[in-house]
Amino acid sequence: MESITALFDRFKPVIYVLRCALNNTTPGKGFLETVNPAELRALCRFHGVNAMAAMVVLSAEDAESSLSREEIKKWSDTKSRALGKYLTVKDETDLVCGALAKKGIRFTKLKGMVIGNYYPKPGMREMSDVDLLIDSGKREQACEVLESFGYKPEAFGQSNHDVYEKPPMLCFEIHDELFTRYHRRFYDYYINCREKMLTDPENPFELRFTDEDFYIYQLVHSIKHLYDSGVGLRALTDIYVFLNKFTARREYIDRELKALGIDREERVMASLAHKLFSPEKPLDELSFTPEEENILAIILQSGANGTLSQSIKNQASRDIFAENTEITGKNKRAYIRSRLFPKPEAYEISHPFFYKHKAFRPLLVFVRIGESLFRKKGELTRELKMLSRVSDKNRKL
Repeated sequence: MESITALFDRFKPVIYVLRCALNNTTPGKGFLETVNPAELRALCRFHGVNAMAAMVVLSAEDAESSLSREEIKKWSDTKSRALGKYLTVKDETDLVCGALAKKGIRFTKLKGMVIGNYYPKPGMREMSDVDLLIDSGKREQACEVLESFGYKPEAFGQSNHDVYEKPPMLCFEIHDELFTRYHRRFYDYYINCREKMLTDPENPFELRFTDEDFYIYQLVHSIKHLYDSGVGLRALTDIYVFLNKFTARREYIDRELKALGIDREERVMASLAHKLFSPEKPLDELSFTPEEENILAIILQSGANGTLSQSIKNQASRDIFAENTEITGKNKRAYIRSRLFPKPEAYEISHPFFYKHKAFRPLLVFVRIGESLFRKKGELTRELKMLSRVSDKNRKL
């Protein structure tokens, strides 16, 4: 397996351009001549930070002399698309939220729609969808609102959120709860989260987290993914941006993180964010603790959407601080069992009959297999192929 040293060296150009982006600086002269533009673009795309990289690359003093005309066009297209999507999504979100308010539905903007405003430039922070939390029990009314704007419900009533899409690039996730009971400690903490929120002075239907609570929620969301299938560098750029913009009540944050049981994870991730993106030390002079090395390895290899291999590893061991580099037969068996026989909390919404009637739960495996074969055949095929690739890769190692 690739060592953390080799892994860090491979991603060093990505981290460098992110450092430039977050601190609003231009890359040193000659940097572009030391990197493979296609590889840099691929690694940035893997982590969902291509827009940040494009803005930095194009700002370089020697960009025109170091890059081909074709490369400059690719980076320019990336930058233009990111800004165009940001402006389109922002306008669409304002329209949807305005319509929700007219229906008497309270809403809270989540994740990228909020944190993106804190980055140095518009469109710098990429996001794949818009997440909104609405009043519990108003999903049907929210569906009417989204459909009135031309959105099609792609997944309704299957989880704690409904997914709406409008080609070619717009997607909304409408939550009535932030977490399901599958992530019990987070579910219990956030079940009454609206009681702690602030009402926007200009819109009585918009609720907002305090700065501290927004940071905590953003962390919880990232750490949930870290334990599920991994999370990428964008989670660290979010932490860096927030901690550099706000003077938060640290005592309150520490107390809440401890109550959630993620104070250790936050400490390591915040330290990594500072080390990687602060200009205090050159990247070649950085050193990491064993805890930081283990988490950094997961982050660099997971990318923005996580990976199947990390998900398989996590099924057998929930200790992300332990060195966890090999996929074994035990890992794979645990993963397959979890897919065939999920915890009851995982199907409380999608299969309520089996959740309520324990005696019939053994039949659920056949229902899930049937759904995979007929309704989700494409997803099943991709997952089996990925499992096969993981197996082949592991044998070669």
